[in-house]
Amino acid sequence: MVSSFTKQLLDLKSNLQIARTLRLIWSLEGRGMLFVVAMIVVETAFLFSSLYALKGLIDIIAESGGHLGTHVEAVIRQILIAGALTLFYNIARAISFYSSEIQSAKVAEHLNDSIHAKAVELDLSFYESPGYFDKLQRAKEAGDGRPHAVLMALVDTAKNLLSLGAIAYLFIAIDWLLLPIMACFVLPTMMVRIVYSDKLKALRIRNTAIERASNYYSQLITAESSAKEIRSYGLGAYLKQCYFNIRMRLLTERYKLTKQQTTREIATTALASIGFFACMAYMVNKAIHGAVTVGDISIFLVMFPQLFSALQATTNGISTVYQNSIFMDSIFDLLDLKSTFDDPKAARAVPQDDEPLVLKFEQVSFHYPFDSRLVLRNINLMFPQGKIVAIVGANGAGKSTIIKLLNRLYDPVSGRITLQGTDIRKFSSNAYRKQIGVVFQDFCRYHVSVSENIAFGNIDLANHESAAIKQAASQAGAHGFISALPKDYQTVLGRVFEGGSELSIGQWQKLATARALYHPGRFLVLDEATSALDTQSENGLFASLRSFLGTRGAIVVSHRYSTVKQADYAYVLREGEVVEEGIPEELIAKNGYFTALFNTDLIYESSDC
Repeated sequence: MVSSFTKQLLDLKSNLQIARTLRLIWSLEGRGMLFVVAMIVVETAFLFSSLYALKGLIDIIAESGGHLGTHVEAVIRQILIAGALTLFYNIARAISFYSSEIQSAKVAEHLNDSIHAKAVELDLSFYESPGYFDKLQRAKEAGDGRPHAVLMALVDTAKNLLSLGAIAYLFIAIDWLLLPIMACFVLPTMMVRIVYSDKLKALRIRNTAIERASNYYSQLITAESSAKEIRSYGLGAYLKQCYFNIRMRLLTERYKLTKQQTTREIATTALASIGFFACMAYMVNKAIHGAVTVGDISIFLVMFPQLFSALQATTNGISTVYQNSIFMDSIFDLLDLKSTFDDPKAARAVPQDDEPLVLKFEQVSFHYPFDSRLVLRNINLMFPQGKIVAIVGANGAGKSTIIKLLNRLYDPVSGRITLQGTDIRKFSSNAYRKQIGVVFQDFCRYHVSVSENIAFGNIDLANHESAAIKQAASQAGAHGFISALPKDYQTVLGRVFEGGSELSIGQWQKLATARALYHPGRFLVLDEATSALDTQSENGLFASLRSFLGTRGAIVVSHRYSTVKQADYAYVLREGEVVEEGIPEELIAKNGYFTALFNTDLIYESSDC
């Protein structure tokens, strides 16, 4: 039994995050924290003073022996003092509540900002880890109001303790046994809540994965992106049932735990009530035997319910501190994550000279962090500035992985990637990425204005000139349809917000290309950037590519020969290895794997001629 109790105490210590939570609040809103605490102290001081003044009034009345005529001035003075202190108490309480609400909102916003900063800081590998999403889910469930809840629970507990101390001072004079007797009856409820807070934490951790599964089904059912297919295949009822089954499972487990806690709390609360009336019986018995005065009995009858409430509020406050502190674990678990990217402390400056830069893959091999299978094996690639280089291969050959490595979303497991002969890991990752504008195959659709969609390509620019934005749109073949929108470049896109205009997938892709062209980088990466375009649009884009490419280098990933033939050089991948390379026309003449990949396209082009 001793070892079990010791384990419980150790669990309590390990779960508490009070000091760290207070440091977090201090770092986010230190002055506000001090003001809130100060106002609560002032509020409590006025409460204590008003209670003391009330006691003085009762003492005067008791001493008068029913002859108040000789004590009128003292009674009036005491009433005025008690009234003034009560008024100041109410004013301080209102200010305390207001400042607490303001600080709570500020801390919540700062914490949200910290969580968003962490999400931006973490590298891409975290977004391919179920463990990361479990931590993120628990942090979201914890809520951004938990730090302030811990602070307020601590302050309320301290306030209740001060109130308890004020009342206890009065009761000790009557009988010192009253307070410890009541504490013994009230403490079991607090222990029950702490024990079940631990059990609730264990349940949350155990069920995080299936909680995310239920959120996924809910997103599928309600999202615009899946609405067409769900209706076309009649999946709505099935997905709804999947969601319902998971929610009922979670609810059943939570209900079982809550039922156990409620049963035990009923027993401990009943025990506390018995203690309340036992103390009353104890005082009545003392009064019968003349062991206490009329003033003592008066104070007891007035203040004892408040003593009982203060004891309960104190134990509730302690259990609330513990419960909220446990939830803070989830937030700190997320904030403690560290990116696997280690930018050098003395990062080299990215070359800024006018001579053309060259990006190279030198004996690069790679596998994803949570999969030991090699996706790329000892590949050598060269991307000179001012040239168009194509990367081709069947699905799963490693093309998109090369793009991720080019953008330093991952680092090779062996070999190196160099810019002008320098390993790109010696540059700041942000400075290096500014050298590369990219259109991903799964590009993002930002539901903001057209102008913002393009401006995101160079968001660090102080002023975005409309002429430069329109130029990027024209180069990407997007200016025509943008001009036809209700507010042209100020039109909000998508259906998420009121008055938004939806685009076709091809138009979204042109917009993503415009964003990459607006980017100041010296290399442009097009990962299947014409997959949603019609043949005419694709031909128009690549016909003008060289004219607006200037001195930029271009890396093009495509399944279409009409795109690849525009390149100066091509690398052919198969199962993570470079199996062919050369000028596209020469590769076709070899009649090898490259020709086999584009055989259908070549037949189509031949018949078209």
